Amino acid sequence: MSASKFTLLCNSNKCRSKLSGFTWVTACSHVFCDQHGSEAFSRTPATCPACSSMLSGKLDVFRIELAPSEQYKAMVLVRLQPETVLEISHKALDFWATSVLTFNFYILQVLEEYKRRHNEVLERLNEQNRQYQKLQGLLDSLRMHTLGKGEKDPISHPFTTGLVKQRSPHSSPSFPAPEGDRFFSLGPENAKTFFQFSTPT
Repeated sequence: MSASKFTLLCNSNKCRSKLSGFTWVTACSHVFCDQHGSEAFSRTPATCPACSSMLSGKLDVFRIELAPSEQYKAMVLVRLQPETVLEISHKALDFWATSVLTFNFYILQVLEEYKRRHNEVLERLNEQNRQYQKLQGLLDSLRMHTLGKGEKDPISHPFTTGLVKQRSPHSSPSFPAPEGDRFFSLGPENAKTFFQFSTPT
């Protein structure tokens, strides 16, 4: 990532917004937006919200403008020796590099957190799939057992089925034969002789 494309972010865990305008910079190489910096450094003694370092020195924390005017840039270092200017520039570049590393570390933490959540969701999904496969296997086994039982033990009736011959209105009821396994009925002619009575003389 080039320096021109990198944007400083507020190092507060509850913010992480892009910095613009005025910001707060600490001696422990952390930077905060104007709102959270004002809240954190208004207390005495001041502590860094990012690393909890004590900021008791006069220049341990100060408020700067990210985009200073051209007049300010032309005058801020004019009285200093070249060695001092180079030293200041070196420290400023170190601060910028530290900020980039801090941002990358934060991104790695976020990625690890999302990876952990992804693995948890994936494990839950796999467990649900295992439960589904288990239930599906039990259902298939029960279905096969039911079908097999129906084929081996068909329902049979203890009596023979067939068409019942319709009796005529003049026929008598059927009676069991002496053998016990057949039926016979009296026809109209047989019924007359069967129930004939003689008049006593």
